[in-house]
Order: sequence, then C-alpha cells, then structure tokens
Amino acid sequence: MSSRRFILLALLLGLTLFVASCGDDNPADPADTTAPLIVSVEPSQDQNDVDVDHNLVITFNEDMAPASADGHVTLSNSTINDYIWTDARTLAVEHTDWPEGLHVTATVGTGLTDAAGNPLAQAFAWSFWTWTDEVLLLNSAPAAGAVNVPINTTIWLQFSQSMNGSTLPGAITVTSPDKTVHAYTLDSLDSTDEWVLTLTDNLPASALITVAVSTAAQSWDGTPLAEAASFQFTTGTGADLTPPQLVSIEPADGALIDTDTSYFRLTFSEPIDDSSLDPAMISGQLMSALITSDDPGVWSANHTVFTVGLRTPLIPGSLFRVEFNSFADINSNVNDDGFTWHATVAGTAQHFPVMDGWIQYFAGYYEETNPAKTSGEYSEFVVTEVKTLGEFWQWKGSDYSTGPSKDLPTLVNYDRLKLTSTAIQMLGFHEEQDMETMDGSFSPPIDWLRLPVQTGSWDGTVTFTEGTDESQVDYEVTVLAGTFDVPFGRITGKQEGGPPVLWLDCRKVALHYELSDSSVVFSAGTDTLWYAPGAGLVRQVSHEVQPDRTRHSDISLMWSGYEADLPPR
Repeated sequence: MSSRRFILLALLLGLTLFVASCGDDNPADPADTTAPLIVSVEPSQDQNDVDVDHNLVITFNEDMAPASADGHVTLSNSTINDYIWTDARTLAVEHTDWPEGLHVTATVGTGLTDAAGNPLAQAFAWSFWTWTDEVLLLNSAPAAGAVNVPINTTIWLQFSQSMNGSTLPGAITVTSPDKTVHAYTLDSLDSTDEWVLTLTDNLPASALITVAVSTAAQSWDGTPLAEAASFQFTTGTGADLTPPQLVSIEPADGALIDTDTSYFRLTFSEPIDDSSLDPAMISGQLMSALITSDDPGVWSANHTVFTVGLRTPLIPGSLFRVEFNSFADINSNVNDDGFTWHATVAGTAQHFPVMDGWIQYFAGYYEETNPAKTSGEYSEFVVTEVKTLGEFWQWKGSDYSTGPSKDLPTLVNYDRLKLTSTAIQMLGFHEEQDMETMDGSFSPPIDWLRLPVQTGSWDGTVTFTEGTDESQVDYEVTVLAGTFDVPFGRITGKQEGGPPVLWLDCRKVALHYELSDSSVVFSAGTDTLWYAPGAGLVRQVSHEVQPDRTRHSDISLMWSGYEADLPPR
C-alpha cells in the first residue's frame, strides 16, 4: 500500500518531533549491544512524485559510524556520488539523476553500524517513483504475481497523477479465466491518484485474476493513460474474514520512558492498510517529539511493523498519547476496537523548557481600540539562546507573512530571563524600534513562573528601570488548580483536516500587573497563560489597558523545533 502519513499534516504547518530510543544506545556506553533502527526515509515509501535529483535522506534512531555507510546503500538506475552525514543520525545520499517516471528501489545493507559497532539487524529496502508528466499506472495491491490472495480481497491502484474518477469505471476491468467480468465499486483515498476497488462478490478460488486499465482512464485535466496496463494475481481457496490485531507496542502502553528513548513501534498480526491507521487524537507533546512531521515512520517489508522516530533528548515530563478508533488489514477487515498508546518522559515536568536554539512560532489575532479601532492577524517567533549562570535570552520577531520557514525574520528584540532552582525569573528586555534602542530591567527580578509548577499565588513590587526613568511594577501571579487540555493552535476558525491535537495537562496561569509612578498608572493588564509539560507556553491571551489605547491578543503555539527543522518556503 502507499505510504500514508501517520499524522495527517493538513494541520496547517505541522510540528516537528523529539525522537528517542527504546534500548540503551548511548554511543559512549561500551555495553550497548542494541542494533540501530531506521526511523525515517526520504523520499517516503511508495511516493510517486519524486524529483529526479532528490537526495535520499535516511534517519536512524541513534548515532551512527559515518564510515560504515560507504558501499552499503544501493540505488537502482542511478550511481551514488557521495555520502553526507548532516548530523550523527542523518545520512544524505547524493546520486546521478534518475529518468522520469521510473520505479526506484533503495536498499540499506547490514554493513551500516552504530557508533558502538552494532550493525543493522537486517537490510532495509523501499521503493518510490520519480516524477513524470505522463499518466501511468504505477503500483497495485495485490502486487503483480501475488499468490494465495483471499477471494474477498480489495484491489488498490496507484497512478502517477490525480485521476478523473468518472473515467475509471469504463476503463478498469477485473476478469477471471472463464471471461467473467467482476463488478466492483470504486473509491478514492485522500489523494485521487490512489483508488480502491471493492468487489461486489467474492472472486473465484484458485483462479488467475487479471486487472486491466485501458487508455480510456484520464487524469484530472483530461490526459489519457499513456499506455494500457494490466497485472495478474492468483487467488487462494478462501476468504480472509479475520480483523487484524495489534500484537505489541514498544515502549509499552503506560510506560515511564527515559529521555533517550528514540522510537516507538507498533507490531500487527498481519499486513495493515496504512491509510486506515489515522489517529483519532494525538498529543501536541508527541507531535513535537516526532523526528519528522512529513511521513514520519517506516513500515517493515511485510507491512506489519511500523516504527516512528523520536528526537532525543526528550523533554522531561512530556506526555505522549495517540488514539486510534480502528484500523484495517489490506483485505479491508476492520478492527473496531482500536487502541491507545501513552507514555510519560521521566523527570520533573518542564513547563518552561530552556534549550539553546529552540524555536517556537505563535500565531493568532489582536484587537486595538483608542485611538483607532483595528484588528488583524498576529504572529511571533521566539528563539531561545542560553547564556551563562542560568541566564537565557528569548529573541522575538514578528512577521506574519514569513510563517515558520527557514527564512526567519530579523530578531532584534529579546527578553532576558534566568532559570534558578525555584523559578523562571524575568530580568528585563531589549527592544529596537524606529532606530531607537531601549533596555529595561526589573529590580529585583520578577518570579515569572515558580518551579515546580503547582497551585498557588505570589506577588511582588519591583522597580522597573529604563535608561534614567524609573517606575513601579506591582504584580500578582496565580497558578490555578487542576490541569487543562488545550487544543493545538490554528490560524483559521476551525481545524482544517487531521486528528484533534491536544496539549495535555497544561497548567493555567493568570498574571495581573500595573506599571505606575507614585500616583499615575501607565499600564495595567492581565495575561492568561497555558504551560504544557514538555512543551512550555502553548497559548497566551493578553489584555492591556493604557491611557490612550486598549490591546487584546490571543496567540497559540503553531510550530516548535530547531532552526534545522524549519520547513522551506
């Protein structure tokens, strides 16, 4: 079957992941005897629109021995030019261009080893098709030449382009040796280059079945199939009526996992239709930990084992959860029981992770009144830069048109904060506006968030100094009782496809403040903030009142990761 996205990424912008390994795979540990795993490949399995010069990218769950790659990756119809390790776990393979419309098979041999010398347990191979402007039948299930196919099988077809469904019933025939033409109903999957034929009646037993597609089949723009295509398979003696079962999950459901856990793996009793493995719910913390958001995970050759990579080190206290209401085998037998996997990363929950180079992208809306009533969309990048002695800066830049891409806006403003054993403290800020630089500081620092995060309140009065000006800040912070599941941020009014994504067990914090001199209040406001364990701030609603204006904004976390993870524009 085609490689479907484990997480439907019509979630606007997609989140990156933090991966981990189920075994003890510390390269510095001489006791490491665990074989490495491949957790992501690019192009993805069964992809059908690959550029002819697209480099292979292979991601492993642990640090590898770079020299071991030479000669142990092979490509059909191409010559490898170079092996480039972009980091200790990611191998890019440069090659000569493939022809257009070609079926390419890539194989990773067992000669590749991790840093401790452990080889891959078995070779890994996958296939894909290069881009072509011709309309072709690329792939099928059952595969050409398959035997012992259940008589109640469904038939899956993959074309090189999106097809006009109205042209297919007259172009596709399913026949047996006695010339019987078997009726079927036709359905498209998420993309209209893939179609499923559900037969009206069972096929005859022990028969050679022919599926033919004529040139009457047309793409969405009216281009006919470039050449007629057909394939054959042989049925077995009976029907497959048994729903698939989930055999195991690694790590186990409910496990407390280490921060170096680099993957989770699902094993099924029989080959799975991966288009049926769509989550009904996934936690934002898990989304943020996936090693790649675009087609994360790889299937074993027999399509029974699905391995998903996590980016290590995982953030302590992260809550991973994914729920499936159902899943089906390749013969459309549905397991309606579904399953849930959840795990917690060991350690004290970090509601305000401090990681050098960590990027968060927030987006939402704002409204202003007095003197002019305005409203609009708002976005902000936050990039963490760790300094010394617990101090860190959070650079901030706004550019709604940029979005989370490798073209970061110019970041000139930043907040100065400090991580202590008991609090995240606000020290001050730096701003540049209209060719003017402003630096402000709080004395003593404000306890922005006390650690560990728990129900309670604190307040204080501090002096705010900006240049030669001084004013007073009175503040009160309250961590509300209970925890809250906060929906994944979105710019549009409703979720556009994909499963519900929730930031689990968030703590809700209310901050009230007044900025004044001895007699006049310059600014007063309330911030309501939601902090997720393992993710940090995921939503902020701010309301600020000044003598000449009122501003209200509501922003949510849309993307998080490192600069290397930023998607290209």
